[in-house]
Amino acid sequence: MRVTVLPKSNCEYPSLYCPPPLTRPHHYTHQPQGTRNSWILEEKNESACPFGWQSSGSACVRPFLIAKDKEGAQKECGLAGGRLVSPTDSLLIGDLVDLLQSLYDLGLAETTWLLGSEGEDFTEKEADLWRTSALRRDPTGEYRITAVPASAVYPFVCSLSHIARRRLLFQQQLIPKGAVHLSGNSPASIYFYPRQLTDFVALPCTAEGHPTPRITWHKNDVELVSATDSNSSFLLSGGTLLVPATPNLAYTKFHCTASNKLGSVRGASVLVRAAFVEAFATRRFDAFPLADGGARLECMAPAHQPS
Repeated sequence: MRVTVLPKSNCEYPSLYCPPPLTRPHHYTHQPQGTRNSWILEEKNESACPFGWQSSGSACVRPFLIAKDKEGAQKECGLAGGRLVSPTDSLLIGDLVDLLQSLYDLGLAETTWLLGSEGEDFTEKEADLWRTSALRRDPTGEYRITAVPASAVYPFVCSLSHIARRRLLFQQQLIPKGAVHLSGNSPASIYFYPRQLTDFVALPCTAEGHPTPRITWHKNDVELVSATDSNSSFLLSGGTLLVPATPNLAYTKFHCTASNKLGSVRGASVLVRAAFVEAFATRRFDAFPLADGGARLECMAPAHQPS
């Protein structure tokens, strides 16, 4: 059991606002009766980030790979205990760029991340359309803050305030040691190229806990994927599920669960999409010279996925 002892306050009316004490509170851990010291002073590590959050400079952030508009992103951040990253926090944005670049180098191809809109100064004409910001990676590899429509749908990044971080860390301490938690970022969707020959799509799932968690996979939220059945076409390597890249795999959802004697956790669903490029048109539209010289030739790209 943990007890926080605050220095005595001189505030006589608790219903009124009282300035917080200047001295730092002490955190004690209660020891079983009969020990030499019933209470032992324990320093609380408030620089750590809760499970599921990543350190970015002095802040804790969490990239969400599922695409949402501004309203949906704010709701998801709130449910997770945070808020959308503010585009005016230059120190945090600088550290966040380094984190997103490292994820990009690891193969995460997302180039635009939704941010909040605090501090934005919009004109009256822009007020109806441009209500939020995004951090976008340009072709040169530079990340820049740009305005996007409020209805734009992108992955987003949440951050924790100091109070929210302390609250989540405290709640985390109530979880039994050894309880299962998932580590790593799982993409919201994975693209594959359908092939008739034997080829597999790898769906990763990494979990930590003691005892070692047992990882199982589900297909379309219901069906349990069996990798131990001799007739199964699936393979399981550690926690990674290997799925045959056949045409009927398109638009199938998978998620993993990790369990030990202390409980279970469910991973986010991953949607498997087929990648394709249709043939280019055999004829092009007419092109005409521009007034200042030259001509504009449209690519006329065929239907394709991903973009």
